Amino acid sequence: MLTWLRDLFGLTVIERNLAWYLMHGRISTGRARTVTSYVDRLLGRLRPHAQDLVDAFGYAPEHVRAAIASGAEGVRQAEARECQRRLRASGDVPVPEPSAGS
Repeated sequence: MLTWLRDLFGLTVIERNLAWYLMHGRISTGRARTVTSYVDRLLGRLRPHAQDLVDAFGYAPEHVRAAIASGAEGVRQAEARECQRRLRASGDVPVPEPSAGS
């Protein structure tokens, strides 16, 4: 099971950055086409063991249901980035003072 988890982690990193791997010749086009199917296959193998994995890592129910585990933190951060982007675009963002070393 740990081998499957390792492979899943590695393949999701590759999948997330697939354009970079292709652009730099680190993966062939043929293999790039199969990455998502491998990820899906591994997820299918691991799915029946999901609760066992959670139990093995010692996560208590309050950890599994924590706000950070639900994706709420990611949404909050995306909203903050969008707010900063709008401020910069409007020109209303404060200009930082030059540092003493400048």
